[in-house]
This record gives sequence, C-alpha cells and structure tokens, in this order.
Amino acid sequence: MPIAEARTKAARERAERDADREAEKILTRLQAEVDSLKVGRTKATVDALLDRWMAQHEIDPTTHMTYDAQIRLYIKPRLGDVPLVLFIRGAAERVEPFYAHLRRCRGLCNGKPLIEAHVADGSHDCVADGCRPHVCKLYAASSVRSINAIPSGACTAAIRWGWIGVAQGPVDS
Repeated sequence: MPIAEARTKAARERAERDADREAEKILTRLQAEVDSLKVGRTKATVDALLDRWMAQHEIDPTTHMTYDAQIRLYIKPRLGDVPLVLFIRGAAERVEPFYAHLRRCRGLCNGKPLIEAHVADGSHDCVADGCRPHVCKLYAASSVRSINAIPSGACTAAIRWGWIGVAQGPVDS
C-alpha cells in the first residue's frame, strides 16, 4: 500500500518500512551493476594484457609457441589495440564475429579476391615470386576453441590482477 493511502499511523509505518526495504534492494542491485562494469585502474589494451599474461603463464614450451603464433597471427591484428574496458564490455560482439571469420578463413581475408605473395611496388615475375590467387582455408572448430582459450585465460588472470571486475568474467564462446 502506498504511504499516502495509509490511514493509520501503524499502516504508514509499515508502508515506510516496505518502501525502505524495496529501496535497499534497488540500491544493492544498482551497486552490483556498477561493480560489474568496473575496470581496475588500468588503461591497458588487449595487447598489453596478452603480453603480461604470456610472460607469466606457465605452460609447456610447445603450447607456448602455439599460443604465441596464434596471438601474433590472429588475436593481436584483430583485437590487440582495443582498450580492455571496451573489449570486456563488448566481448561477445567482438569475438564471435572474429571466431566466425576464422571458421571461414584462417587467412583473415576480407572476402574479396586477392593475390597472395604479390608485390605491388615495382615490377616482378609473379610465377617466379610465387604469386597465386588466395583460397580460403577453414579453421576447425577445435582450433577456434584453442584460440579462445587465450583471451579467456588472460581475462581470468586480469580478474586476479584487479584489472577487471569479477562479473565481467572471462571470454567464453
């Protein structure tokens, strides 16, 4: 019952208590929303996060080489310069199209016909230099999941380091 409609003092007090409880619930919910959007005191990019994570991440040397190649060839060119705060807020909107593109073409082409290994400046012999039309090569779903493990692991570490809030969580596909 709204406070203004309460006829007795006891009814008004009960309505005020109910309103206070509801206000506390709303305040708690809003504080949780604010906390979930907090990014620690960092202006780091995805590039910086990946560099720090790779330097501290203890993995087998072969896995380290694979992760390093995947970061260098796929993740950094597409996501490296994105500020961490923007990456976290729009993670699904950024990584899902990226992963879908990898499933279509691991060469990260733009879908337009192109010649691979072609030197645009100066004259050269395309046959001798190995110029050839680009043919898209698919990335298997398991390979895309392997690439996803990198930003996911890095984001988990960023939570431990206080770079991002817990509710922002790791990136999962």
